[in-house]
Amino acid sequence: MTPPRTLPLRCLAAPLVGTIPNKVPEPRRAKNRVHLDLVNPAVSAVDELVGLGATVVGQHQVPGGSHRWTVTQDPEGNEFCIAAKSFTGWD
Repeated sequence: MTPPRTLPLRCLAAPLVGTIPNKVPEPRRAKNRVHLDLVNPAVSAVDELVGLGATVVGQHQVPGGSHRWTVTQDPEGNEFCIAAKSFTGWD
């Protein structure tokens, strides 16, 4: 059996801490307990996540367009967001 592709994540506040999501046998029964906001400046970031099994739920921006992000979900429906830069507050 070929192991699933995973995308290791790095916490920016603590660069030595990492997270690797693992598939579990139980179905999701409620709203997400954790919501991840990912930052990746690569133009291909959303396409890479889709290639790993995510689907795009929507694209959003703050009024004035100073910050944009894409809401995605994993194959089990757990939502997470990805943006090219961190949100630093309202302008």
